[in-house]
Amino acid sequence: MVELVRDRLKTLQLGNIGTELNDASKNAYLNLSERQMKSAIAIGDLIQKTRTFNGSTIPNVGGISIELLTDDTVTTIQPDLGNSWNCSCIKITNLDVSNASTFTLELWDGSNALALFEGSIAAASSKQFGLLSGSTGSFPALNLQLTNSLYLRFSQSGAAPVQVSASYTLDVI
Repeated sequence: MVELVRDRLKTLQLGNIGTELNDASKNAYLNLSERQMKSAIAIGDLIQKTRTFNGSTIPNVGGISIELLTDDTVTTIQPDLGNSWNCSCIKITNLDVSNASTFTLELWDGSNALALFEGSIAAASSKQFGLLSGSTGSFPALNLQLTNSLYLRFSQSGAAPVQVSASYTLDVI
């Protein structure tokens, strides 16, 4: 009969704990096929990455998504299917030097909207969420999760062009 590691450890003595643990662990093995072993290794790698990155973002993977609005159409910033972004900063810049923009920024899931900002942005000025915000001081990063099914939707009228920029890092999913 195969002796199990836990059976060997039932009689663990304090004086010999290091030696007994070492001896017992030599008998531990995985009885898995090659395919199952590759899956186990992949799961182990994912667990290690999640613990290493504190279950949040992957370092050095991200960017700034920029959209330019020149008319009254609805535009989106949306990750590709299967991706998740941690959005840390959104900046709306009215590049029109003479006209104010009436602007709407929402979180959108395809059928429901949650308004993040509805208002006017003066000519040649900007509105920023997260990180530094001009002379008004600094604010923490947004930590806004965006996916292919929950993303930013925005529109504007009265000015052209208006630029929307969103900085993000790729999330561990």
